Amino acid sequence: MNSNHLMTAVAELSRAATGDFAIDDMLRNLCEVAANALAVDAVGVMVAEGTKVRFVHARPSGVIHVERMQEVLQAGPCALSIDSGEPVIIADLTSDRRWPQYVAAAGMDGWGAVVAMPLVSRGRTWGALDLYRQDSGPWSSEEVIAARLLADVAVSYIVMATDRDITRAAQDELSHRSMHDQLTGLPNRALLFDRLEHALTLSRRRDSAVAVVFVDLDRFKQINDTFGHAAGDSVLKEVARRMLATLRQGDTLARLAGDEFVLVCEYPPHRTDEELGVVVGLVTERIVAVLQEPIRVAHLDLTVSASIGVAVTTDAAAAEDMLHDADTAMYRAKEAGRGRVVIHDQAFRAARGYDRQLEREVVHALDRGELRVFYQPIVAAGDRRVIAVEALVRWQHPQLGLLTATEFIRLAESTGAIARIGRWVLDQA
Repeated sequence: MNSNHLMTAVAELSRAATGDFAIDDMLRNLCEVAANALAVDAVGVMVAEGTKVRFVHARPSGVIHVERMQEVLQAGPCALSIDSGEPVIIADLTSDRRWPQYVAAAGMDGWGAVVAMPLVSRGRTWGALDLYRQDSGPWSSEEVIAARLLADVAVSYIVMATDRDITRAAQDELSHRSMHDQLTGLPNRALLFDRLEHALTLSRRRDSAVAVVFVDLDRFKQINDTFGHAAGDSVLKEVARRMLATLRQGDTLARLAGDEFVLVCEYPPHRTDEELGVVVGLVTERIVAVLQEPIRVAHLDLTVSASIGVAVTTDAAAAEDMLHDADTAMYRAKEAGRGRVVIHDQAFRAARGYDRQLEREVVHALDRGELRVFYQPIVAAGDRRVIAVEALVRWQHPQLGLLTATEFIRLAESTGAIARIGRWVLDQA
């Protein structure tokens, strides 16, 4: 055994390990360096996959037949060494009776002796290195030690690569979770804004158009309250699946929160307003169509509808403004009777400025003592007796006068002030 050849083989395995290699790549390298460094006539490598062995590589090609036979039979010296974690050393294959088909094939191909050296680390066998000689005869301890050395070096790098791959997979999973909704698998708010900003940047460069479609399921709370949150989750997943099926390549569908979904669509430049109106209409029609079919949940057919708001821009709009415009249009759709589609226009843009002013002011309305509670009697139909009263909250705005709940409650919800207002109304009632 030439020690210089052996050290060269170890160095070659080390160089191969500096790259971003897969396990099969390292096994192929092990096969090649062993064929060059060891005084053998052929070399093969197999990888362990659960309880099975899989052929990876062999040199020269004349030994591939018997190596692949071990894979087909799932039996032979290699399979035994992987199963036992110990070397299998056979000086005379013709006298071995454990694997008749393998031995017969090896004899026909001219192989007289074999060593199967397992690749063992961390209490597990990762594969095996098979060494063949044409002539029968004993294997020296130096040959076995050299084979074990190469196997041990290779398996140490294989384990390192496995650890690397596990770490990468965990990092990828964390990254995916941070940017995707856990229930539906759709992009979340953070990824939505990233995609929308990218689309708007391209729009400015290409003079193209971007549409934001805000989809809010109607009366979804009733599904949760009546059938439970598990049913509600099933509905959300099915809605997401159906809407995904309507997308073109390059569109983004995200789940913003709760029962709110947002679709971002990019359109080529040089479209007229009429053409944009047509293509955006087709998008919303497809969404409405896929939601019309009942959703089967626990032997129940649940019907859902959605209020849809659309904002389209061909100028330098900001992502936050686009989403707000679509959200405003969606609320107009709900106010118009739900299950409708409303496209944002300049009148809505003015309303948006009005809404933003009220958003800033509603946060302080309670502290300033501007909220009022009025009581509306509930009368029995038969004898007209008052059987209860309904508490109605109003906002006595210093400039705008008395505002109804429909004019400010959704703004209180968006700012988070609704919880304090709700508690205050209960205390007053």
